[in-house]
Amino acid sequence: EDTGAEFHSAVDVLPELYSGRQAGLGGAFGSLQKEFGVVDSFLVAFLKLRAVQLELELPGMSRFLRTLAPNAVIYCPIASSGAAFGASLLKIPSVALLTFAGPGARDPTWRAMLHGQCASVEELDLELQSFLPNVAAVGRLKEAYGLDHPLGLAKPFGKIDTLPLSRLTLVTTTE
Repeated sequence: EDTGAEFHSAVDVLPELYSGRQAGLGGAFGSLQKEFGVVDSFLVAFLKLRAVQLELELPGMSRFLRTLAPNAVIYCPIASSGAAFGASLLKIPSVALLTFAGPGARDPTWRAMLHGQCASVEELDLELQSFLPNVAAVGRLKEAYGLDHPLGLAKPFGKIDTLPLSRLTLVTTTE
């Protein structure tokens, strides 16, 4: 039935991210890995490149949200940081739809994913802080948008840094 909904392609809405890059499940993540020579495991690569991807998402997301002028934005706090930060910057109320097993589940999940990938969480934090594309993107996010994006890992480990941006968080999983 007709809901009145309209499809908007991320590839069209976020040209700064997708121009010249392959779209995939994680945005242009695979292309960014190749572009920046990141060959780490998925989680380590995601953490190294999340500020880079956010920086490339925000111009298009901001344009899109200004044009659409929604009353609210519903977003995935894990996969849609561009929507979360875009809504926050434009002062649009937002709701996080967390389909993960609650915010406390991220720490043990990430620790399990990191097992054998790095010596410690502290080592990973230092690696992120010294990854130059991350350092540069974090600096530009601060300069362009006033964002205090973490240079290393968000503290405490596993923190979902987009949750505080929402007025409400809906958790859709149960034990």
